[in-house]
Amino acid sequence: MSGGRATGEQALGRLAPGANPEAAAALLIGGCFHEAFLRYYAAGADAEVAPRGHAEMLARAAVAPLLGS
Repeated sequence: MSGGRATGEQALGRLAPGANPEAAAALLIGGCFHEAFLRYYAAGADAEVAPRGHAEMLARAAVAPLLGS
């Protein structure tokens, strides 16, 4: 989310006043990359895809502070 869009969303009350969407996005992408890397490292190209629930857990954790929850 761009800085301008985040400011607009904060003005509308959709994001918490102190939210940092760029940091949340970086944390989410980093967590997903880390999971994929570990799976590939352990099993190579034949590694199984991470369960959807894992990505959902990361997304909830990254988004909750943005919403003030």
